[in-house]
Amino acid sequence: PAGRIKGIEATVYAYALFRWLEGAAPRLAMDASRWRELADRTRAAVLERMWNASTGMFTDVHAKTSAHTNVRHARCFLPYRTDIVSAGHVAGLEKHLLDPAEFFTAFPVPSLAADDPRFSAEGEWKSRRAGDPWNGRSHPAVNAEIGDALAHVARAHAPHLRAQSAALLRRGMRMMFHAGELHRVNSREHYNPLTGHAS
Repeated sequence: PAGRIKGIEATVYAYALFRWLEGAAPRLAMDASRWRELADRTRAAVLERMWNASTGMFTDVHAKTSAHTNVRHARCFLPYRTDIVSAGHVAGLEKHLLDPAEFFTAFPVPSLAADDPRFSAEGEWKSRRAGDPWNGRSHPAVNAEIGDALAHVARAHAPHLRAQSAALLRRGMRMMFHAGELHRVNSREHYNPLTGHAS
């Protein structure tokens, strides 16, 4: 209802693509400056417009007003996979991603913060179960990206987060085994972030 947004997810993917093209250009005898400029502008936009210093979190923004949506979804942590972030952003990651009341649930990472009123561990939206719910279910593909982001931060900026990085990976993997039994592996599109039950 609020209109179009500029999403952090698409922006970070575009940034990563621009950086890759910048690196690939010389091997193809092409000028890398175009891609470098696009990457630099995208990085600056993420830092200037999508970083909300008051909440300590990256967020989508409204396309017309550039106001933060302040919707805390899992992909708000994608900038942490890249060189967009610095040590100054680590406190925000710790505050939100590592909080069990938000994202560090028993089977992380829920697609929407667990303390958001729209959150549903069962994937219900407006009293109906959604086929592809993004308001709280834990998606393995997203978990892989967020696990990579936390590991990158632990390597580049905050070695003290290595234990939490391992815990996130361990919890995400445990979710993909029925009742934690190693001979009963499964792979589903999404899971309950509180119980680990598969879709």
